[in-house]
Amino acid sequence: MAAMAALSATPSTVLASIANTRSGFGVSEAEGRRSNLARTNCKWTTDSRTNSRVDFASSYAPIDSLRCRRRRPSLIRASTAEQQQQQASAAGSAGLAAERTRLKQQLFDQMEAASGNLNEECLATIGELEKINPNPEPLLYPELYVGCWTQLKAGHKGTGRKGEGKAEVGFEGVSMTLGRATFGVFKPADLEIILGEVYNPVEEASPDKESIYSLILLFTTKNPRGDDLPPIESIIVNPARQTVDSATRLGLAFYETSIRPCNPQRDLEAWKEIFQEAGGMDEQTGEIKFSYDDKVRHGYFDITYIDEELRITKGNMGNYVVAGRVNEPPNFLTSASS
Repeated sequence: MAAMAALSATPSTVLASIANTRSGFGVSEAEGRRSNLARTNCKWTTDSRTNSRVDFASSYAPIDSLRCRRRRPSLIRASTAEQQQQQASAAGSAGLAAERTRLKQQLFDQMEAASGNLNEECLATIGELEKINPNPEPLLYPELYVGCWTQLKAGHKGTGRKGEGKAEVGFEGVSMTLGRATFGVFKPADLEIILGEVYNPVEEASPDKESIYSLILLFTTKNPRGDDLPPIESIIVNPARQTVDSATRLGLAFYETSIRPCNPQRDLEAWKEIFQEAGGMDEQTGEIKFSYDDKVRHGYFDITYIDEELRITKGNMGNYVVAGRVNEPPNFLTSASS
């Protein structure tokens, strides 16, 4: 009798059976009877209970239950092309990242071989890095340029004419007079100092408030109280008001300069002996300031390459500077840049 019932099944009873099956998956019988139906292309199927064929030629089945529908070839081709494009894009990005890593290491090696200078080989490598700069508009994204940087070398100073330039000796380890290092601002001008690292704390440039870009130069000088005492570690601080002139250019206005000992608790008395001629010294910190007043020194620089760890800039005098990000700046920089 079961076999007879299966063979005598009408389209309406088959439809009801399908609708009931769908109800188990959250679809009601009423939904099964509405427009979510389509004429099936399948000619017959087999009743698993009776092993008998049930003719579906004139029956209907829900669209999402059809097993014989196929995806259009055009959709398959479009999906495949999109996947290939994504894979090619990912491969291209990985290739550029690897090339940047290679060129940065090449630049570091060339700078080391040139004793910290930027020679023509270094400039050629910088040119290659600039072509694949991952952030061509860095000043639109403060997280890229804000923070503390340290100068990896002094610079390659140009003449101001396109294509011309000369190598310049790096700052660190260079011996010179205080007068030369500070353009004659501080006395004694003939005091011999040894230049150290250059730090560059940069705040976010904003039209709503004044923001500061600082150049901080470390130096040491002989302790006047005896050659057996450690040299006095000191800093020159040159703050500038900064403005965003374009997506790659920062305008600078240096308005003052100052010098002070890094460790006044230890070196303040010796510092006072050296700079007893200077006026306006802060008795607690030893800081001596000089304001440029109406003779503010203006300049600018372009960021030609920047990523999470490296920044390359070109100043208004044509000088290139390579700087690395400092994740944990020395403590004395906090008060110096504030």
